[in-house]
Amino acid sequence: MSKESSIIENSRRFAGIVEYDGTSYKGFQRQTEFLTIQGEIEHCFENLIGSPVQITSAGRTDAGVHASGQVIAFSLDVDYSLEVIKRALNSRLPRDIKIQSLRETNNNFDPRRDAIKRSYRYIISNGLSESVFDNRFSYFVNSPINIQKMSDAMNLFIGEHDFRNFAGSGVDKSMNTVRNIINADVVQRENKVELYFEANAFFRHQVRNMAGLVLRVGLSYSNLDEVNRFINIPLGSIRPPMLPAKGLYLEKVTYPESLFLDNKLFKRQDVLAS
Repeated sequence: MSKESSIIENSRRFAGIVEYDGTSYKGFQRQTEFLTIQGEIEHCFENLIGSPVQITSAGRTDAGVHASGQVIAFSLDVDYSLEVIKRALNSRLPRDIKIQSLRETNNNFDPRRDAIKRSYRYIISNGLSESVFDNRFSYFVNSPINIQKMSDAMNLFIGEHDFRNFAGSGVDKSMNTVRNIINADVVQRENKVELYFEANAFFRHQVRNMAGLVLRVGLSYSNLDEVNRFINIPLGSIRPPMLPAKGLYLEKVTYPESLFLDNKLFKRQDVLAS
Protein backbone atom coordinates (compact mmCIF):
# COMPACT_ATOMS: atom_id res chain seq x y z
CA MET A 1 0.00 0.00 0.00
CA SER A 2 1.55 3.23 -1.08
CA LYS A 3 -1.43 5.38 -2.03
CA GLU A 4 -1.64 8.63 -0.13
CA SER A 5 -4.56 8.71 2.31
CA SER A 6 -6.53 11.52 3.86
CA ILE A 7 -10.12 12.29 4.76
CA ILE A 8 -11.32 13.81 1.51
CA GLU A 9 -14.63 14.05 -0.28
CA ASN A 10 -14.16 10.97 -2.50
CA SER A 11 -12.54 8.70 0.09
CA ARG A 12 -14.09 5.49 1.41
CA ARG A 13 -15.11 5.27 5.06
CA PHE A 14 -14.65 2.13 7.12
CA ALA A 15 -15.79 0.77 10.47
CA GLY A 16 -13.55 -1.74 12.22
CA ILE A 17 -13.95 -3.94 15.27
CA VAL A 18 -10.78 -3.74 17.36
CA GLU A 19 -9.68 -6.15 20.06
CA TYR A 20 -6.95 -5.17 22.50
CA ASP A 21 -5.24 -5.97 25.76
CA GLY A 22 -5.16 -2.58 27.47
CA THR A 23 -2.60 -3.50 30.14
CA SER A 24 0.34 -1.65 28.61
CA TYR A 25 -1.57 1.39 27.39
CA LYS A 26 -2.67 4.70 28.91
CA GLY A 27 -6.15 4.26 27.53
CA PHE A 28 -7.52 4.52 24.01
CA GLN A 29 -7.24 8.24 23.27
CA ARG A 30 -4.07 9.55 21.67
CA GLN A 31 -1.62 11.19 24.10
CA THR A 32 1.65 12.76 23.05
CA GLU A 33 3.74 11.43 25.92
CA PHE A 34 2.18 8.00 26.45
CA LEU A 35 1.49 4.77 24.61
CA THR A 36 -2.20 4.55 23.65
CA ILE A 37 -4.38 2.34 21.46
CA GLN A 38 -5.34 5.17 19.11
CA GLY A 39 -1.73 6.29 18.86
CA GLU A 40 -0.54 2.81 17.90
CA ILE A 41 -3.24 2.33 15.25
CA GLU A 42 -2.62 5.76 13.72
CA HIS A 43 1.13 5.14 13.75
CA CYS A 44 0.49 1.86 11.93
CA PHE A 45 -1.60 3.66 9.30
CA GLU A 46 1.11 6.27 8.74
CA ASN A 47 3.73 3.57 8.21
CA LEU A 48 1.39 1.68 5.90
CA ILE A 49 -0.05 4.55 3.85
CA GLY A 50 2.70 7.12 4.06
CA SER A 51 0.53 9.93 5.43
CA PRO A 52 -1.50 10.58 8.61
CA VAL A 53 -4.90 8.90 9.03
CA GLN A 54 -7.11 10.04 11.90
CA ILE A 55 -9.33 7.45 13.54
CA THR A 56 -12.34 7.96 15.78
CA SER A 57 -13.83 5.45 18.23
CA ALA A 58 -17.05 4.39 19.89
CA GLY A 59 -15.56 4.97 23.33
CA ARG A 60 -12.39 6.22 25.00
CA THR A 61 -11.52 3.36 27.29
CA ASP A 62 -9.36 4.21 30.30
CA ALA A 63 -5.83 3.02 31.02
CA GLY A 64 -5.78 -0.73 31.57
CA VAL A 65 -9.27 -1.38 30.17
CA HIS A 66 -9.55 -4.07 27.49
CA ALA A 67 -11.82 -4.44 24.47
CA SER A 68 -13.13 -7.32 22.42
CA GLY A 69 -15.54 -5.09 20.49
CA GLN A 70 -14.25 -1.52 20.29
CA VAL A 71 -15.35 0.15 17.05
CA ILE A 72 -13.19 2.61 15.14
CA ALA A 73 -13.83 4.60 11.98
CA PHE A 74 -11.39 5.95 9.40
CA SER A 75 -11.36 7.18 5.80
CA LEU A 76 -8.99 6.04 3.08
CA ASP A 77 -8.59 6.96 -0.58
CA VAL A 78 -7.74 3.40 -1.68
CA ASP A 79 -9.24 0.69 -3.90
CA TYR A 80 -8.17 -2.31 -1.81
CA SER A 81 -10.63 -4.86 -0.47
CA LEU A 82 -11.66 -4.98 3.18
CA GLU A 83 -9.71 -8.17 3.74
CA VAL A 84 -6.51 -6.76 2.24
CA ILE A 85 -6.73 -3.63 4.40
CA LYS A 86 -7.37 -5.70 7.52
CA ARG A 87 -4.44 -8.03 6.85
CA ALA A 88 -2.09 -5.16 6.08
CA LEU A 89 -2.98 -3.43 9.36
CA ASN A 90 -2.73 -6.56 11.49
CA SER A 91 0.68 -7.43 10.05
CA ARG A 92 2.02 -4.13 11.43
CA LEU A 93 0.05 -3.63 14.66
CA PRO A 94 1.47 -4.69 18.04
CA ARG A 95 0.55 -8.22 19.16
CA ASP A 96 -1.87 -6.89 21.79
CA ILE A 97 -3.98 -4.92 19.26
CA LYS A 98 -5.88 -6.57 16.40
CA ILE A 99 -8.47 -5.53 13.82
CA GLN A 100 -11.04 -8.34 13.94
CA SER A 101 -13.22 -7.18 11.05
CA LEU A 102 -13.96 -4.29 8.70
CA ARG A 103 -17.09 -2.99 7.01
CA GLU A 104 -17.54 -0.10 4.62
CA THR A 105 -19.92 2.63 5.80
CA ASN A 106 -21.49 5.83 4.55
CA ASN A 107 -19.17 8.85 4.60
CA ASN A 108 -20.86 10.39 7.63
CA PHE A 109 -20.47 7.38 9.94
CA ASP A 110 -19.55 8.39 13.49
CA PRO A 111 -18.81 5.41 15.77
CA ARG A 112 -19.76 7.28 18.94
CA ARG A 113 -22.84 9.25 17.89
CA ASP A 114 -24.33 6.54 15.64
CA ALA A 115 -24.18 3.77 18.26
CA ILE A 116 -27.58 2.65 19.55
CA LYS A 117 -26.29 0.52 22.42
CA ARG A 118 -23.07 -0.54 24.11
CA SER A 119 -22.13 -3.57 26.18
CA TYR A 120 -19.46 -3.95 28.85
CA ARG A 121 -18.35 -6.97 30.83
CA TYR A 122 -16.53 -6.94 34.17
CA ILE A 123 -14.71 -10.15 35.16
CA ILE A 124 -13.98 -11.12 38.77
CA SER A 125 -11.79 -14.13 39.61
CA ASN A 126 -12.84 -15.89 42.80
CA GLY A 127 -10.97 -18.58 44.69
CA LEU A 128 -8.35 -19.34 47.31
CA SER A 129 -5.45 -18.02 45.22
CA GLU A 130 -5.03 -15.97 42.08
CA SER A 131 -3.85 -17.59 38.86
CA VAL A 132 -0.97 -15.87 37.08
CA PHE A 133 -3.02 -16.22 33.88
CA ASP A 134 -5.87 -14.15 35.32
CA ASN A 135 -3.86 -11.28 36.79
CA ARG A 136 -3.95 -9.01 33.72
CA PHE A 137 -7.56 -9.68 32.78
CA SER A 138 -9.68 -9.88 35.94
CA TYR A 139 -10.03 -8.61 39.51
CA PHE A 140 -9.25 -11.24 42.13
CA VAL A 141 -11.37 -11.78 45.25
CA ASN A 142 -10.59 -14.62 47.68
CA SER A 143 -13.73 -14.34 49.83
CA PRO A 144 -16.95 -16.27 49.10
CA ILE A 145 -19.35 -14.36 46.81
CA ASN A 146 -23.12 -14.67 46.96
CA ILE A 147 -24.21 -14.74 43.30
CA GLN A 148 -27.93 -14.43 44.06
CA LYS A 149 -27.38 -11.23 46.04
CA MET A 150 -25.33 -9.84 43.16
CA SER A 151 -28.07 -10.76 40.69
CA ASP A 152 -30.70 -9.02 42.81
CA ALA A 153 -28.54 -5.90 42.92
CA MET A 154 -27.94 -5.96 39.15
CA ASN A 155 -31.69 -6.10 38.49
CA LEU A 156 -32.13 -2.76 40.25
CA PHE A 157 -30.08 -1.03 37.54
CA ILE A 158 -32.36 -2.07 34.68
CA GLY A 159 -34.46 0.72 33.15
CA GLU A 160 -34.07 4.48 32.98
CA HIS A 161 -32.36 5.99 36.02
CA ASP A 162 -30.25 8.98 36.92
CA PHE A 163 -26.72 7.56 37.21
CA ARG A 164 -25.04 10.75 38.44
CA ASN A 165 -23.85 8.95 41.59
CA PHE A 166 -21.98 6.43 39.41
CA ALA A 167 -20.40 8.87 36.95
CA GLY A 168 -16.74 9.81 37.07
CA SER A 169 -15.20 13.26 36.86
CA GLY A 170 -16.28 15.70 34.18
CA VAL A 171 -20.04 15.53 34.87
CA ASP A 172 -21.38 18.94 35.86
CA LYS A 173 -24.72 19.77 37.48
CA SER A 174 -26.35 20.87 34.22
CA MET A 175 -25.60 17.62 32.39
CA ASN A 176 -28.34 15.07 31.74
CA THR A 177 -27.22 11.96 33.62
CA VAL A 178 -30.19 9.72 32.85
CA ARG A 179 -29.26 6.51 31.06
CA ASN A 180 -31.27 3.46 30.02
CA ILE A 181 -29.81 0.16 31.23
CA ILE A 182 -31.23 -2.43 28.82
CA ASN A 183 -29.72 -5.47 30.49
CA ALA A 184 -27.70 -6.15 33.64
CA ASP A 185 -26.80 -9.72 34.47
CA VAL A 186 -24.34 -11.78 36.48
CA VAL A 187 -23.02 -15.18 35.38
CA GLN A 188 -20.73 -17.57 37.25
CA ARG A 189 -18.39 -19.72 35.16
CA GLU A 190 -16.15 -21.97 37.28
CA ASN A 191 -13.89 -19.53 39.18
CA LYS A 192 -15.10 -16.45 37.26
CA VAL A 193 -17.96 -14.11 38.10
CA GLU A 194 -18.91 -12.00 35.09
CA LEU A 195 -21.02 -8.85 35.29
CA TYR A 196 -22.68 -7.84 32.03
CA PHE A 197 -24.05 -4.34 31.39
CA GLU A 198 -25.86 -3.16 28.26
CA ALA A 199 -27.15 0.41 27.82
CA ASN A 200 -27.74 3.17 25.31
CA ALA A 201 -24.65 4.91 26.73
CA PHE A 202 -22.39 5.00 29.79
CA PHE A 203 -20.47 7.66 31.66
CA ARG A 204 -16.77 7.37 32.37
CA HIS A 205 -16.20 5.03 35.35
CA GLN A 206 -19.92 4.18 35.53
CA VAL A 207 -19.52 0.45 34.90
CA ARG A 208 -16.60 0.08 37.32
CA ASN A 209 -18.53 1.95 40.01
CA MET A 210 -21.65 -0.18 39.48
CA ALA A 211 -19.53 -3.33 39.55
CA GLY A 212 -17.87 -2.20 42.77
CA LEU A 213 -21.21 -1.68 44.50
CA VAL A 214 -22.60 -5.00 43.26
CA LEU A 215 -19.50 -6.82 44.50
CA ARG A 216 -19.96 -5.27 47.95
CA VAL A 217 -23.48 -6.69 47.98
CA GLY A 218 -22.16 -10.10 46.94
CA LEU A 219 -19.61 -9.99 49.76
CA SER A 220 -22.36 -8.94 52.24
CA TYR A 221 -20.60 -5.64 52.91
CA SER A 222 -23.62 -3.82 51.53
CA ASN A 223 -27.27 -4.49 50.65
CA LEU A 224 -30.05 -3.66 48.20
CA ASP A 225 -31.10 -0.61 50.21
CA GLU A 226 -27.71 0.96 49.58
CA VAL A 227 -27.96 0.17 45.85
CA ASN A 228 -31.36 1.87 45.76
CA ARG A 229 -29.91 4.84 47.64
CA PHE A 230 -27.17 5.31 45.04
CA ILE A 231 -29.71 5.03 42.21
CA ASN A 232 -32.44 7.24 43.63
CA ILE A 233 -30.90 9.85 45.96
CA PRO A 234 -28.38 12.55 44.90
CA LEU A 235 -25.27 12.01 47.03
CA GLY A 236 -23.01 14.81 45.86
CA SER A 237 -19.42 13.64 45.51
CA ILE A 238 -20.01 10.26 47.19
CA ARG A 239 -19.31 7.33 44.86
CA PRO A 240 -19.31 3.55 45.27
CA PRO A 241 -15.89 1.85 45.49
CA MET A 242 -14.57 1.68 41.92
CA LEU A 243 -13.08 -1.64 40.81
CA PRO A 244 -9.72 -1.71 38.95
CA ALA A 245 -9.60 -1.20 35.19
CA LYS A 246 -8.05 -4.59 34.41
CA GLY A 247 -11.32 -6.49 34.82
CA LEU A 248 -13.31 -4.31 32.41
CA TYR A 249 -13.97 -5.07 28.73
CA LEU A 250 -15.76 -3.03 26.09
CA GLU A 251 -17.49 -6.00 24.53
CA LYS A 252 -19.90 -4.83 21.86
CA VAL A 253 -21.22 -1.69 20.15
CA THR A 254 -24.37 -1.93 18.03
CA TYR A 255 -25.41 0.19 15.04
CA PRO A 256 -28.31 0.33 12.57
CA GLU A 257 -27.62 -1.92 9.58
CA SER A 258 -28.52 0.95 7.22
CA LEU A 259 -25.16 2.63 7.96
CA PHE A 260 -23.18 -0.08 6.18
CA LEU A 261 -22.61 -0.37 2.43
CA ASP A 262 -21.18 -3.88 2.16
CA ASN A 263 -23.04 -7.15 2.43
CA LYS A 264 -20.24 -9.63 2.92
CA LEU A 265 -19.49 -10.33 6.57
CA PHE A 266 -16.10 -11.30 7.90
CA LYS A 267 -15.34 -12.72 11.34
CA ARG A 268 -17.28 -10.96 14.15
CA GLN A 269 -18.94 -8.52 11.72
CA ASP A 270 -22.36 -9.35 13.15
CA VAL A 271 -21.70 -7.28 16.27
CA LEU A 272 -21.52 -4.09 14.23
CA ALA A 273 -25.19 -4.18 13.33
CA SER A 274 -28.43 -4.68 15.16
